Amino acid sequence: MIKDIEVAEALSLQNPVFIDLRSPVEFNDGHIPGAVNIPLFSDQERSEIGTIYRHQGPGSARNRGLEVVAPRLAEMVSAIQERAADSTIVVYCWRGGERSDAIAKVLDIMKIKGYRLAGGYKAYRAFIIERLRELPRSRVVVIHGLTGSGKTEIIKRLAADGLPAVDLEGLANHRGSVFGGLGLGKQPRQKQFDSMLYEKLQQFADEKFLIVESESRKIGKLFLPDRLYAMMKEGLHVLIYDNLENRVNRIYDEYVVASGNTAKEYINCMEGLQRYLGKKKTQEITKMISDGNFRNAIRILLTDYYDPLYGYPSGPDPHYCLSLDGSDTSQAADRLAAYLTNL
Repeated sequence: MIKDIEVAEALSLQNPVFIDLRSPVEFNDGHIPGAVNIPLFSDQERSEIGTIYRHQGPGSARNRGLEVVAPRLAEMVSAIQERAADSTIVVYCWRGGERSDAIAKVLDIMKIKGYRLAGGYKAYRAFIIERLRELPRSRVVVIHGLTGSGKTEIIKRLAADGLPAVDLEGLANHRGSVFGGLGLGKQPRQKQFDSMLYEKLQQFADEKFLIVESESRKIGKLFLPDRLYAMMKEGLHVLIYDNLENRVNRIYDEYVVASGNTAKEYINCMEGLQRYLGKKKTQEITKMISDGNFRNAIRILLTDYYDPLYGYPSGPDPHYCLSLDGSDTSQAADRLAAYLTNL
């Protein structure tokens, strides 16, 4: 039997599989992480039925919906049944309305057990917003440093070692600079970013501390929650430093060697820096990129733009609770872990 279940209880289930019955465009705008999209209607069908509902009333809309769904209902139920074999299914639509109710009734007839999410995705979204006003509860450790000093590598190493570290730029699919989106594809929508971030923060809710990299309020097009950003400002601050050549090489490896971007893509990004660098210097760097002289271009961008912009020290500084040499990021991660363990 399909029973209604509240959001908090659904998220605490062992091995749940969330079945999102909304159209693909609704699903792509935001969904419960890990959910499987088995849409009742396509985007076009949903639009058509909505138009019928507004102009002809709910009865006509239901009739048209039945005509659309009937031919593929068995296939949908089979897809849901397959996932119910090893997991607890939770079906949901936008508001826990007619779409999920209709499928729940069919699943009942087919003796498929599971749940229907009360209030649907709308209730889930309200739950996430509320929880992000409360998380994190632990002290936040913020890693600072000049561009290319190895901060993200250290975050990833700490996370791999099981420490409560969150790669905010990884979740946002953006490195947080003018060139930050190159080679990464689209960023998630804000709703989806919030959901993924909530999962991470909830995972570490009972830890003594949470480790993140220093970020502005905005990463690409996405915003950090107010509470997290405020707690980052109030947290423990760690400095990572490294020499210029190591930083140039690290950026070159990540942005050029590993990315596969074309020179034109870098040059397009340069247009956004002209007002800061001036026309002459922008043209100079652009020519270096066109000629394939990426390391010199990176060096000038660091010394003339990024370093003055962020203003971090290039060596140990007493204003931070801990200063670490980033030339060996594995060693720096181990030293930071040891420091935090003894807090």
